[in-house]
Amino acid sequence: MRVGCTVVVAAFAGLLLPGLTTAQALFTPDPTPLERPTPLKTIKSGETAKICEAILKALADNSFKVKNQDCDLGEIEGTKNTNSPGEFDRVLIWMERDFEKPKDATKLYFLYGRFETLAGHPEPVRIRTTPADEDHNVGTLKEELTSIKV
Repeated sequence: MRVGCTVVVAAFAGLLLPGLTTAQALFTPDPTPLERPTPLKTIKSGETAKICEAILKALADNSFKVKNQDCDLGEIEGTKNTNSPGEFDRVLIWMERDFEKPKDATKLYFLYGRFETLAGHPEPVRIRTTPADEDHNVGTLKEELTSIKV
């Protein structure tokens, strides 16, 4: 009798207590290390205005529209629509003067993100991409940025 009662109580507890569903999924770990990004390129020049012009030209050559630009701060943001509606690529490019040689070298940084419209989100959401996807989507732009000479 005790065993039967225990089974019935366990069954009711299993039915009444909330369990995890796909809608209640726990967080997923991000394997990306939290560290300062490495520069895409170190340009042997301190002429940031000319570097900024070269970056803007590279973006235009690769069909990116400049959304935000502040060459005084060395920050540029560009977007490019893809063939799918609600999907776009976004790049952030910024410059930093070299700490040891501020007048002789400028470090160029680059970040890429693919954004898509997902159900339940009012704004497009950044999705995880592989290095191969990044190379396919913005590889030509990165090559042009790494070939900047001022």
